[in-house]
Amino acid sequence: MGNLCSAGEGKAALAMMKLVLLSLVSLAAVQSSSELAKKIHRDITKYNNDVACWGKQNAIMFRIGLIQAAEQCASSPSQNLLKPVNPFLAVLTPTNNPFQTLPAHSNNPFQTIPAPANNPFQTLPAASNPFQELPQQIRQGFNAQKWNKLWSTVFAQPSSRGKRDTSTNGLLETDEEDFQEFLEDLAEFKEDMTTKMSNLTCVLSKMKMLDSNLQVNLKAYTHDFWTETDLSQTLAGSDPIWRNMMISGYKDCYSVAQSWPQETLDTNPMTKVFGRHMVFFKCAKKVEAKCCMEAQANDWLNNLYGEDPSYDYAQHGLPSNRYERAALAVKVMAGGCY
Repeated sequence: MGNLCSAGEGKAALAMMKLVLLSLVSLAAVQSSSELAKKIHRDITKYNNDVACWGKQNAIMFRIGLIQAAEQCASSPSQNLLKPVNPFLAVLTPTNNPFQTLPAHSNNPFQTIPAPANNPFQTLPAASNPFQELPQQIRQGFNAQKWNKLWSTVFAQPSSRGKRDTSTNGLLETDEEDFQEFLEDLAEFKEDMTTKMSNLTCVLSKMKMLDSNLQVNLKAYTHDFWTETDLSQTLAGSDPIWRNMMISGYKDCYSVAQSWPQETLDTNPMTKVFGRHMVFFKCAKKVEAKCCMEAQANDWLNNLYGEDPSYDYAQHGLPSNRYERAALAVKVMAGGCY
């Protein structure tokens, strides 16, 4: 009788365990689905905002160029690009480092080299690929010591320790095989990160966001784009006031990135190389979102209430800039400033 009870309890416990596991799997699936829905919504919202601000044709051409650049960079070894398109390779050579981000009077970390372009959304042809124009000596002389030093700021180099001391007081017992497996995982992590960054720099170069030295192409942001894009399709691009807002914002982002304290970037090998680029691109993204929102707010209010260009809004303490004024008005109408 006791054995039957024990067997029954065991089956019940097993059933309960299966139910708990099934519930956890279902919960994970729901959460994953929710995150996917948020990502899809975010991408669609971004596309709709781009269409509203830059025009449908411009927005589509930009995405086509982005897709084509990603495809070309994914197969870059067949295009005689730096093998394996390693953005750290120049850092690991003694000279000709196009990634130099340390402040210097004569070596501006974001110094741009003007590059003529016909279409800001068109990918660069293979003959003008900035990765192919790098000096030949950059492709040679791989310096493993500098590679290790670059990563040593974040990851210690355990390979130089020889045999690992196993006399630890941890709760889990490990051996040399476990440690070697970790080292292999670490090497794979570095390789994956390097590949991702190399592909990213390749795409940004083809989209002319980076120049031939792989530095931020400020000229493309402040001049080339505006002269080579059909501004008649944009919501406010033909207005010098709005256009100057964008250009001034890009220049401010450039200045912020250029003056960013180097010691904060040296703490990580990725930011040590690409830190100033990251600061600029994040700042530029905010500038674009802000100006786009203000242009849409101005268009919205004009369609609803009309506009009187002769009215002096400054007498009420409102901004003279119509786009800034529209953004403020929308906030007030929404129920208060925030």
